[in-house]
Amino acid sequence: MATPTTARPIKNPKLRFNWIVSDAFRWSVGRWRELRAKISGRGYYCSVLAGDDDYNLTINSDLTVSCNCQDTDGSGHIGDLRKNTFEEIFFGPTAQHFRDELAKGNVPIPTCARCAMRPLPESGVAPKPHLPDRGIMLENTVRCNVDCIGCAREGAANIRTSKQMTLAELTQMGELVARLIARIELQNQQQERDQARSITTSTRWNSFTSEYPQVAIARRSAPNKFMLPSAECDGPVRISSKVPTVPTWTLSPRGNSR
Repeated sequence: MATPTTARPIKNPKLRFNWIVSDAFRWSVGRWRELRAKISGRGYYCSVLAGDDDYNLTINSDLTVSCNCQDTDGSGHIGDLRKNTFEEIFFGPTAQHFRDELAKGNVPIPTCARCAMRPLPESGVAPKPHLPDRGIMLENTVRCNVDCIGCAREGAANIRTSKQMTLAELTQMGELVARLIARIELQNQQQERDQARSITTSTRWNSFTSEYPQVAIARRSAPNKFMLPSAECDGPVRISSKVPTVPTWTLSPRGNSR
């Protein structure tokens, strides 16, 4: 199984002023969030490691898996697909160590301070982690000739054991995505069946405990206008409760002996 890793030394790292400012800002935000957690008694959770993020979880060019897309020093490595399956990595000890530290109010790596940290719900229990169903970032190559101001690509290239995925590895990634989609669809179907079963159980229980149906039905008698006519009455006594009861008498028809 994957074990916690530490940041790797980068050979001849390039430094830029905005990177130094960013590192100092991350350190300050991290200390502030830890202090805030101690005062409030409320920790954090990571939406990436909970499976609810659509971008940050990254499979690097050497098939290592990082919990963030800016893992240029290896501090965010949670496993290696050449040694473990994706499921073993995502629910493995390194990822769980990060979850536990966040729940305690600690910032496990500096990148967390400006990434996907979320306050725990009022219940104090982090959402149950599930396989990511919104997206995974794939770094198929670390060979890039674009020198972006905000990207330490050279630092990432120095710690990658493989600079580019092979065709077989890309095929493996496609199979991984297909397997994840199949498992997610199976989980969704199971949740729908469980929900339908709970609704059915509730309906049956109500049928046993209720004397009458849940839908109100007015119990009415047949209207008077449908009554058989009388030989002495011109019509029904009344056709509505609002009409006063005033019978109308008529003469008997011819041939009547009475």
